Amino acid sequence: MTLQNKLIISFILFILLPLFGTGIYAYSEFEKMLREQAAVSAADRLHQVNLNMERKLSAMMNVSNAIVLDNDVRKILKNPPVSPREKLDAASVIDQKYLEVNTAILSDEVFLSLTDNSGHLYSNWGSPDKKNLVQTPWYKKALNNNGFMVWVLNHKSYIDGYQKKMISVALEIKDRDLSKPLGVLVVSEPVDNYNEILQVNNRQINRYGFVSNGKELLGFNNKQPNLLYKELKPLLKKENGTFEQSIDGEKSTVSTYTILLTGWRLVHVIPHSSLFTDINKLRNNVLLIMAISLMVFAALIIFISSMFTKPLRELEDRMKEVEDGRLNVRIPSTSNDEVGRLGKSFNRMITELNISIEKLVESEKNRQKAKLEALQSQIHPHFLNNTLNTIKWMSIMAGTQPITEMLLSLGRLLDMSIHRGQDIISLKDEMENVEAFLTIQKYRFGDDIFIMKEISEATLDCQVPNLSLQPLVENVYHHGLFLDKGNLLIKSSVKDDELHIEVIDDGRLEHPEELQSIDTGLNSDQPTFSIGLRNVHQRIQMLYGKEYGVQITRNVDEQKTYSIMKLPVRRITNEDENHRY
Repeated sequence: MTLQNKLIISFILFILLPLFGTGIYAYSEFEKMLREQAAVSAADRLHQVNLNMERKLSAMMNVSNAIVLDNDVRKILKNPPVSPREKLDAASVIDQKYLEVNTAILSDEVFLSLTDNSGHLYSNWGSPDKKNLVQTPWYKKALNNNGFMVWVLNHKSYIDGYQKKMISVALEIKDRDLSKPLGVLVVSEPVDNYNEILQVNNRQINRYGFVSNGKELLGFNNKQPNLLYKELKPLLKKENGTFEQSIDGEKSTVSTYTILLTGWRLVHVIPHSSLFTDINKLRNNVLLIMAISLMVFAALIIFISSMFTKPLRELEDRMKEVEDGRLNVRIPSTSNDEVGRLGKSFNRMITELNISIEKLVESEKNRQKAKLEALQSQIHPHFLNNTLNTIKWMSIMAGTQPITEMLLSLGRLLDMSIHRGQDIISLKDEMENVEAFLTIQKYRFGDDIFIMKEISEATLDCQVPNLSLQPLVENVYHHGLFLDKGNLLIKSSVKDDELHIEVIDDGRLEHPEELQSIDTGLNSDQPTFSIGLRNVHQRIQMLYGKEYGVQITRNVDEQKTYSIMKLPVRRITNEDENHRY
């Protein structure tokens, strides 16, 4: 899987999914809250419809009570007028009463009708014909209802020329002893006023409402309530409440309420598609925005990941070219970010690799050349070594011990220089080389220099380059001036995982500036008068690194010269010993 794909998957898993998951959860909670608020708001409006309906019906009842309980009205009903003058006075009293109730109680158009036992009709709608009224079934029912109110829902008009349907309440009026009927009162109101209440002025919600007494229906949409009533009729037998019901394949909220005054059932139906129209629109808009945001976000992720990984892909291509052997490739890098620095490091690595390869090729050429020269130079040392062996045995046979010791020492040094294949030896073997050299020097210079050794047992098996300590000792004889007897100390120790071999002498320097010249010339490729020390220093650094080598200093206060050789602590193994032979 590529890095770009990993970045895309990481963006999706750790940013996109949590972000959209949180958004979906927040929206679902918000939508749930809106739906609850919409349902509560609808319930509040329905409750207000119930109150308004009861208020109007109560107003009709209050009008009836106000007329029935009026003493003047009862007096007229008890003693019906006979003469025209009495009829006119009676009509005037009742008209005045109608005016009072209209002013005090009623606010809408109401039709009032009052009949007595003598056949007189007192009304506020002007027609003296009472035939249509007294022939209605509900009027006759009122005569046989023992003074209780008879409520009539959505009946035809009993007024000539008036086509609107009505809601009416009729009751028989009796005397105070409730034994003798005095007449009948009918209060009627057009159904339009009730339809307006059922409709509720809210264009955003398509609702249906109707009132039923079990037979007749009253609704602002005559066709719709009839259809609804057939589906809801079995449910209306339940107690009042709100429930959800599927009507004509559409889920709706149905609320039922019993009007205690009349016993009628008030029903409201609100389809969910109408109740939650705005919420559904909001949901669709949110889903659309989320879909667009998802596509934009995905495009941004791909673009950003491609932008970030493009330099890495280019770096990968260049590295493949290097694997194929092309070492002249470079990465154009202008940015200072991590990828830019990586590209610059790659360029430096290729440059250093080219330099290292060139050095390696040059070093291999020099090594082959040196190997050839060493093979050629071994011809004469072998001859000299054989000759020295011959002279040594002649000296032994002649009994000349000093000459024999010098020849033995010189033979060892010559033998060690011939066998160059063993470049690394133990410090113990190197000290034997130094002993051979000191023996020769003793016969050359006498006993003017007192030799001391402080070689730590822990350092005897440490690795040292072959013939590396002898040039340090030889430098004492070349540059130290011993007018009187002097001292030469050779010591070894281990400090901080480093092998320190020190050659300390108290010889006086005839030319002190030479010491500084020697120390400076150790790292120079120019020929100096201390080639042996320089070769040892450079051999050590080639074998172990620039932090090791030879250092020469002069302690003016002590009048001593310190020649120090630093090497890493590495031990001679059995395998190294076997390679010597």
